[in-house]
Amino acid sequence: MNSGESLYIAVRGPCTDDDGPSPLTPDVGSYPSHGSLGPGPDGGGIYTPAPGYVGPDSFTYRAYDGAEYSEYAVVTIDVLPGAAPPYCFDSTVWETGSGVGLMPDCVDADTPIADLTFSIVDGPSFGEISGEFGPSGDARYTSNSGSPTTDAITYRASDGQGESNLATIYIVSTKPPPGNLPPTCPASHAFVASGESIDLIANCVDPDGDPFYYSLAPPSVSGGSISLVPNYADRVRYTPYPGTTEDALGYSAQDPYYGPIQFLVQITVFDPLSPPPVYESAPEATPEEPAVASVSSPVAGPVYIDARAVTATAPTGYFFLGQEFDINAPDAVDPLDPLKFVFKLDAASFQALGVPAGEVALFRNGAEVADCVNPGEAVPTPCVDSRLVRPDGDLWITALTMQASVWNLGLSDSPVSDSDNDGVSDDEDNCPASPNPDQGDLDEDGLGTACDTKEVPTSTGECKKGGWATFNGRFEFSNQGDCVSYVATKGKNQPKN
Repeated sequence: MNSGESLYIAVRGPCTDDDGPSPLTPDVGSYPSHGSLGPGPDGGGIYTPAPGYVGPDSFTYRAYDGAEYSEYAVVTIDVLPGAAPPYCFDSTVWETGSGVGLMPDCVDADTPIADLTFSIVDGPSFGEISGEFGPSGDARYTSNSGSPTTDAITYRASDGQGESNLATIYIVSTKPPPGNLPPTCPASHAFVASGESIDLIANCVDPDGDPFYYSLAPPSVSGGSISLVPNYADRVRYTPYPGTTEDALGYSAQDPYYGPIQFLVQITVFDPLSPPPVYESAPEATPEEPAVASVSSPVAGPVYIDARAVTATAPTGYFFLGQEFDINAPDAVDPLDPLKFVFKLDAASFQALGVPAGEVALFRNGAEVADCVNPGEAVPTPCVDSRLVRPDGDLWITALTMQASVWNLGLSDSPVSDSDNDGVSDDEDNCPASPNPDQGDLDEDGLGTACDTKEVPTSTGECKKGGWATFNGRFEFSNQGDCVSYVATKGKNQPKN
């Protein structure tokens, strides 16, 4: 089907019923990701892709004959560029006394936004427009009124084959309160594999807590298509065209007093079939300087780190909001001198996001390991998180901010000893001679039961802790009462081994 059109999908055609031609009712299991699915005639459905979307989509459904359900079936839809007209959205801008830029907010599945032509159909009534109205942002509105007013223009876009719907830009003339600040957005960089799509998520904050919203702004993408993401107002979906390697998308944020303020998303398209970079050498590091940078790698994951001597650091890289690096630390790394993870984070980004500086989430094999937090620091120092005592699995690192953050891998400050191989370092193990990491310590002298030859129950309270079954491996009580009897007779009534 073509973008901008709707497709009727029947139920009776692809479904059969051995019990005869009874009416079939569809039951949707999962809805499409890039469009909407509504009811159609004869129990079928009508699929409509999101404005501007080009690419694959799918949903699942099953049929019900009044008695039984069928198995779920997958419907795959390929949305082609076709000759769909542009689609434009209503928007609002605020003018604060010195004029405000006006830009169309449109998408087109088969024509770059820069190649569209735009025409103002109506307005404005209380001001003047200078410059050419289009995606370049040259048009500027200036109010003729010295008091707060609301003005508007109506416009449409054309791609040479069809015209868009009519869209309205509402212009609110006002003045910000003293000290009020505009929204801010950190610079961002997104990576997407060729042949796939990525959701570009705006990541702005307003220092004053004023409500704000987003619009597209120049430059528009030139090497791919942009479509809306259903149910989200802060993101669009980017799909690169074949052969694209670099692209960029402009967007803007505006609150009731400022806007639109423009920001930029850099986009890198990489080949998922190309071998990921492997780094086999790096400068030496010391415990005093464990995070010596070796290789910068701003490419998208996966990034594999080859086996290396523990006297060398691993690469320095970058990770971004929504991007994950799959770091494979093989068994060749000495488990007694593991790698550590040092995170250097962009302070300005975290201040803009309103989260504690230095906070990241660390995942291993998909499970969260720990958080690394340096709260209250204006410029966060490197923080250490989660030593991999047995680095035999994958590590996934996910950033909280769109701004590029830097991770480093280096030596641990000191070797970790684990004499009994129970996964607990000797420094934290109260009984390094026993492989049981959960040693009891009834007399609370810092030694686990299996390592403490002097440990005996000295009070009935210790018997109630559930530790009455074994003491020192020498005394075995069949129940809590035997333990209490032992304490009451001051050890004279000893249990049998």
